Amino acid sequence: MASPSIVDLSVEITTFNRKDTLCEALRALARQTLDGARFEVVLSDDGSTDGLQSAVAALATDLPYALRLVQNAHRGPGHAHNCGIEACRGELVVMLAADIIAAPTLVSEHLRSHREHPAPEVMIVGGLTQSPALPGSAFQRAADHAVERVFRNQFANVEHGGFLVSNLSFKKSFMCAHGMFREWPPAAGEDIELGFRLRTAGMRLLDNPAALGYHHHEESMASVARRAYTAGYNSHHYVEAIDTTWVRRRFGKTAESAGVGERALVGVRSALRQLLVNRISNALLVEPLLRGAERLPALEALTPFLFDRFNAYYFNRGLIDQRRGRPCRLPVFAD
Repeated sequence: MASPSIVDLSVEITTFNRKDTLCEALRALARQTLDGARFEVVLSDDGSTDGLQSAVAALATDLPYALRLVQNAHRGPGHAHNCGIEACRGELVVMLAADIIAAPTLVSEHLRSHREHPAPEVMIVGGLTQSPALPGSAFQRAADHAVERVFRNQFANVEHGGFLVSNLSFKKSFMCAHGMFREWPPAAGEDIELGFRLRTAGMRLLDNPAALGYHHHEESMASVARRAYTAGYNSHHYVEAIDTTWVRRRFGKTAESAGVGERALVGVRSALRQLLVNRISNALLVEPLLRGAERLPALEALTPFLFDRFNAYYFNRGLIDQRRGRPCRLPVFAD
């Protein structure tokens, strides 16, 4: 394992119970075109219980770069991100999600972009696409379609809060001075809130598609429903923190100073959402058709639309449960 004393940059990965995919991500970082002695990898573990520590220890001796594991109590991604960033020795930090498999030039392209744009406020958005090694189920392909849409719009949507940290690099000093994550519960939108705050501090985002990462995240109806529900349940954190028209409209809220027209528009949007996305339509139409698409290829053309309705239903269910003071009740699926 390479000496960690001096590095051109640090790769920070926050993880929680993603041992197998994470190990593949670490192997991909061993195949970088940049010499492994020039970068380090810092794993910030959010209290994993899947044997991560022993798996990383077994892998570390064969890696060409310095690998360090920062172990934390399970307090959510914001806390783990902050601990990982603080532990990085490099002034340049590349944040990768634990399910991003780096193309061979990812690290070198991030480094090149920062050398061409040395201003402290410049951050680099790397390219993202779905992994070709994901399963070929109809539901997975629908999930791929939804995720690719997010990736295509990521750079344009950052202005409105679509700040993703799956493949992003920055100067550590700028992040520490103006940012760092709110230490909220999982899936609470801490990255969206940080994006708004950093933009206010002068952040400039530049994209570099050649810093490519492959998103390898297998999906099922259970995994999507639980993540959507949790995101809805915890969304009040960033709704309360970001007082903008974009956020208010998305969550059916209005400013105290809003006029009749604005309140009417929000009301119509909420009514249409309830009409299209509700318990009855989800149980009798959306979920049966999504399951049926695995057996009947003729239904697959509908799956992207159905996937969006499915995701929206569970997000709204979490949102409503939180607003009504109910406990967090994750959806249960037989599969």
